[in-house]
Amino acid sequence: MNKINLTLKTTIEADGQNDVTTFNYIGEYDIKNGKDYLLYSEENPRVNTIIKADNHSAVISRTGDMQSIMRIVPNEEHALSYKTPHGTFE
Repeated sequence: MNKINLTLKTTIEADGQNDVTTFNYIGEYDIKNGKDYLLYSEENPRVNTIIKADNHSAVISRTGDMQSIMRIVPNEEHALSYKTPHGTFE
């Protein structure tokens, strides 16, 4: 695994206003069996994230205080269950 600096930027637009949030993490990156792996952890809430991707799809797995598995495949829809300490969102 290679250590990396990771910056995630979220932009939410509502009512003509943009709310931008930026997070910085230290993570790890590797390639195994033709797939890219990116791992990082958040501290509050405590969540570990693994992103596994290839040329055809990606899977984002989150464990800890919040849990979810998100599958991303072009031109396909997938259900997502997002578990938090406050309840589960479908």
